[in-house]
Amino acid sequence: MTGDFESQGFCVIPGFFHSSTMDFLEDQIVRLFMMQADKISDYRGVRDRYLALEWTPGEAMRHLCAIMEGGDKEALYQAQKFLPRSRARWHFGGELLAQCGELLGAEPIDLLIDGPALFVNQPTVNRLLYRWHSEALYYPKRRRFLNLWFPIFGDRTAENGAMSLRPGSHKRVWDASLMVEYSGWDKVAEGKRNQFVQMEIPENFLTEYPRFECETKRGDLVIFDRNLVHTSNPNVSNEIAFSIVARVWTPIDDLTLSGDMEATPYGGNIGRAGLVVRP
Repeated sequence: MTGDFESQGFCVIPGFFHSSTMDFLEDQIVRLFMMQADKISDYRGVRDRYLALEWTPGEAMRHLCAIMEGGDKEALYQAQKFLPRSRARWHFGGELLAQCGELLGAEPIDLLIDGPALFVNQPTVNRLLYRWHSEALYYPKRRRFLNLWFPIFGDRTAENGAMSLRPGSHKRVWDASLMVEYSGWDKVAEGKRNQFVQMEIPENFLTEYPRFECETKRGDLVIFDRNLVHTSNPNVSNEIAFSIVARVWTPIDDLTLSGDMEATPYGGNIGRAGLVVRP
């Protein structure tokens, strides 16, 4: 295992997922995106080629994402919403929750799952990338959660845009006064549809922390602290790369009654007088 969770804020567990588990998850994801593509007449026949075993799951997903990025970004974006409601969630079983429960100091049976979501990193396409940020900035009412990240449909390398971490940065409190909020990867993309909201921590705030590249194999698992600063990276290879992201959390110490991970002070938060949790 790479990384010390307490001191560095993350750990990488090689070979955590069995290859058969990855096979199951990959097939589920491809079928979800195929259902979306089948509704669009331009893509008829894609499913037949996949089911006829002409393509591997990775080849099928790369083909689908490439053609939908070109003409149907909204369809691609909406297909993402199928994933957390599908059988793909079965991937998050007892062994994973036991590992997370140990790190969170909670019983696995009391943990909740937010996700999974598929992160698509396409060469020359930056609209689906995040700049340096802490996940706690996006979920400020959630006090006890872990971030999960792992490769799928292949390995992740520095060349194809593996995530980068700032070990040790989880020990600093990153609040709204230390981030810039905007939409899009850069000024050119600002305000355009289907861009991610950025809560960027400027890189000059991070010079005291080393940089760690999450170069990982299919089946490896990265777990990191809610407050650890991390970033996406552009894919400079010639092939689309994928990863799965999710959060495992317990609401036991949250000062909100909301059942949504997304509860924030600005929306989705439900409170009342008399809530009592640890300080």
